[in-house]
Amino acid sequence: MKFLVTAILYILASFSAFSITNDSESALISKADSAYNSDNYESALNLYLQAAQNGADDNLLYNIGNTYYRLNQLGKAVLYYERALKLNPTNSDAKLNLEFVNTKTIDEISDNRGSFISNTISDIAKWFTANTWAVISLIIFIFLLLAIAAYLFSGNIMLKKTGFFGGLILFFILIITVSLALYSAFMVKSHDDAVIVSPSTILSTKPRAPQTRDEEAMLLHEGTKMVILDSINTWDANGNKWYEVAIDNNHRAWIKDTDIERI
Repeated sequence: MKFLVTAILYILASFSAFSITNDSESALISKADSAYNSDNYESALNLYLQAAQNGADDNLLYNIGNTYYRLNQLGKAVLYYERALKLNPTNSDAKLNLEFVNTKTIDEISDNRGSFISNTISDIAKWFTANTWAVISLIIFIFLLLAIAAYLFSGNIMLKKTGFFGGLILFFILIITVSLALYSAFMVKSHDDAVIVSPSTILSTKPRAPQTRDEEAMLLHEGTKMVILDSINTWDANGNKWYEVAIDNNHRAWIKDTDIERI
């Protein structure tokens, strides 16, 4: 029980910093908004990126994605929409714009990676932010305490039974919601997902630029999402870093680090 409470408080504390915006950042964002509304997208982008240097919330990341889209940099737009949704999966504007931009990208790659169970857990965790899951857990914990109190101190048999069985149900629900909160927090801090930001790139079957057609794994374009297998990365003879990546459940290849950015 102590672990559950500690986990809830840790999640709430670790994400509270995202809601803090100082005056200088607010001024930069205000100037960026004005530049964006005046169709001065290059200036808006520079100002948004300056404001994001010390951290950004999902709305700022969403605005950066919009600006990159206006500059016809679809890979970067996808990257920042994904970053916004990583912080706040309930951001409907970012979700809609991401879906729209994905219709503009060239490659049609399934985003269904991993097992059915892991994908289902991920989908459920995205119903709320990690903070919201933590708050839900805290509320359930309070009701659990009330149920325990009813069982221990009530003289009414019916109320005792309600407290006992209700407490059991609440305890298992609490474990689920805390697990979802921890999973959501872990996903925010995980940086295994990446997006291609180069206009196009040829992936290789070996950790180097393809030297023959047999070494060319596939041609992919900006905006395509993949998973970096962090346990396997290396440098080629020219000093370029290469990552082994999973495109989907059936395709793996090597890609140069300068062609992608981590979400």
